[in-house]
Amino acid sequence: MNSEIRLVCNAAGSLLPTLAERIKNTFHCTVLPSYGMTECMPISTPPLSYALDRPGTSGIITGPELKIMDGNDKEVANFVTGRIVSESRSSSLLLSDRSKRLLSMSNTILPLDGAFRCANFRYLT
Repeated sequence: MNSEIRLVCNAAGSLLPTLAERIKNTFHCTVLPSYGMTECMPISTPPLSYALDRPGTSGIITGPELKIMDGNDKEVANFVTGRIVSESRSSSLLLSDRSKRLLSMSNTILPLDGAFRCANFRYLT
């Protein structure tokens, strides 16, 4: 297939390693399986030179402070799985008061001292 696609970015949901390989092989392009609230607000992403050589990675932290916390909101050590917490004041400023109330009631993303507790669980290396 002859394609002009040079880069595929994914962040809003997990990209299976097998699907990432298929996209790369089909379009002959760089595939970045990133992590973020959307592709427009990445939290972590691999470098452009990434060749899908670490399946399951979401790359390096790009901007907001990122921590992995246990169920008691205590930071855990590397390689320990916990909830992703993104500390970015700019993220919280984008939400309306109504949205903040709904999120705090949903128990998936709770404001925590200017941070967001994401519904995703991962670990840092």
